[in-house]
Amino acid sequence: MKKIISYLFVLILIFNCSEFYSQQKGQNLLKQNLQEKQKAIKQVPSAAEKIEIISKLFAEREIDQLSGYFAKQVYVSLKTGERGFYSNNQTYYVIQNFMKIYEPLNFQVTSKLTDATSTHFTGKLICHRKGIIESFQVYFELSWNGTSWEISQITIN
Repeated sequence: MKKIISYLFVLILIFNCSEFYSQQKGQNLLKQNLQEKQKAIKQVPSAAEKIEIISKLFAEREIDQLSGYFAKQVYVSLKTGERGFYSNNQTYYVIQNFMKIYEPLNFQVTSKLTDATSTHFTGKLICHRKGIIESFQVYFELSWNGTSWEISQITIN
């Protein structure tokens, strides 16, 4: 009977030790993953320069150059009714068509919000259409693709 109790005690001790080791290993993996994510976040360059470039290209209707910053899929939502995910090539034509209808006169960034892997900025777009001056709220979202910032969303309301 003492042998059985001794064996059970040893088994329980082994089980508890292995459970403790497993928890420690899991915590170490979590810490390692967190450290790797923090390191990756630190390597992401600021989007401030891209915001300036993109806003300037947008204001000057340089859609050819602006399209170089489009992601493979861009969500576009325009006051004219176009909404949805478009390829970067389709986005080029949708934005170019909007610019033909509403001739931009001025674009000014009004707010910016940046975090580790995405950046949002809004601006005021002043356009001329058929002798009427109109104002639009523009929203851009830039996403970090691992190597550079790219435009993942454009909304013009």
